Amino acid sequence: MGLVETIRKKPAVGATIGSVCLLTALIVLYSTQVGPSRFSPPKLFYFSDDDGKTFFADDANKVPPFDKDGKQAVLAHVYKNSAGTMFVGYLERAPNDQAKQLIEQTRAEMADNAKAGNPAPDPEKLRALSQSVEVKKPGGSKWVSATSAEAASIYALKDTDGSEPTPVMP
Repeated sequence: MGLVETIRKKPAVGATIGSVCLLTALIVLYSTQVGPSRFSPPKLFYFSDDDGKTFFADDANKVPPFDKDGKQAVLAHVYKNSAGTMFVGYLERAPNDQAKQLIEQTRAEMADNAKAGNPAPDPEKLRALSQSVEVKKPGGSKWVSATSAEAASIYALKDTDGSEPTPVMP
């Protein structure tokens, strides 16, 4: 049974895979923020203020949602399909001010830990962080927890030829 079939039959597996991908990205992102490294953290992320119809690059330190020219902007996970067309695969945001504060505090702690030579973040903090995020498909009506079983179908992106699209960073 392939990965997509497993995710369809067992949505919790997909949600777990999505959470692990999110946490891994956060670890890589924030463990490379300080000190000498071959990798530098992104300075820009893609965001959308029109439910994923379009996207724009902005400061990677912003915690979505935030106000952009009178509209609410959220993080846009942008991909490129096999034809080379870029599109928003899914959107992400903090559901409330408490979650935004947790994300900001965790980012600061991870940066401080990296400065002290300990880039590995606290697993409990990462779990709380992943539970403080909501995702949805562009045009979708419902935001769901990034760690929920419903999120598995949001993370399962496929191109028309069945291949997986490639993530794109600004």
